[in-house]
Amino acid sequence: MELEGYKELDRVLRLLQTSFPTSVRKRALPKLAKTNQRQSLRRFRHKREPDGTPWKSWSDRYAETRRSVIHSLNINEG
Repeated sequence: MELEGYKELDRVLRLLQTSFPTSVRKRALPKLAKTNQRQSLRRFRHKREPDGTPWKSWSDRYAETRRSVIHSLNINEG
């Protein structure tokens, strides 16, 4: 299963909530969570939006602050 962004995830969750019994939801929700996690990690690795669009590059000014140490947008200071 591939989820194309948060709108798709929201649509699937609403469908589950309104159309399926609790027993089905209990089995489906962990699978949806795992799919969402896998896809999110892949997007961070490949630096892409949920729709596949590449992330914008850092501005020159921001990139200048990151030169002393190897940084990623995912690394926080402090």
